Amino acid sequence: MNKKEIIINQSKTKRITYAVVFAVVTLIYGIMYRSNLLSRELGLVLVAFCAGLTLYFIYSVYFPKASIVINKDGIKQKAMRGKGPIKWEKISEIYICVIPKKKYDTYFLGIKYRKDETPLIIFDNTIFKTCENGFIMTDKNFYLKNKGENAYNINIDDVDEIELRENNLYINDSIIYCDIIKNDYRDKFKETILIITYLVQNGKESSKDINDVIDQVLNI
Repeated sequence: MNKKEIIINQSKTKRITYAVVFAVVTLIYGIMYRSNLLSRELGLVLVAFCAGLTLYFIYSVYFPKASIVINKDGIKQKAMRGKGPIKWEKISEIYICVIPKKKYDTYFLGIKYRKDETPLIIFDNTIFKTCENGFIMTDKNFYLKNKGENAYNINIDDVDEIELRENNLYINDSIIYCDIIKNDYRDKFKETILIITYLVQNGKESSKDINDVIDQVLNI
């Protein structure tokens, strides 16, 4: 490890477990396909899909991607804030969040920003909760990242339109994929983002404290 840099990777045990599980599932689907228990099209799709996931997790075991990088410039969280790190001057506090579970506890790194920018919503659009794709909404910006694309941000004062098109959220003309949200909840998701954006924009104009804006949203 570079002494000037701390790199935290995803759990190797989890990646190995996922690889083994999907390998077994691939084998089961392969047997079912050869035994004519699945149609040709469905069998090929399931085998190819599970085999692809198996290879992905095997690859990630030997070539892991850093979830968090800490160095003299700041903290780089995986894909959520663009290519650069979160600068130390923007951070007021770092802490560990613990979510108790039956089998094991889940730990998250919490970052408290200085008062010049307050995080309001974090949307993680990944199945395995890696935070690779999604967005962070603060009282000043939307920080967005879709799969296969570079991260970017939109100033909240420049937001003129928030709507659903083909089950995905659009902020102005920028798309946010919502694969992880069930179709029945996407309208409510859009309405929530729209209300918070409206309140933040109008809260700035009337010099309201951001905490008052949040209280308004929670009481709607």
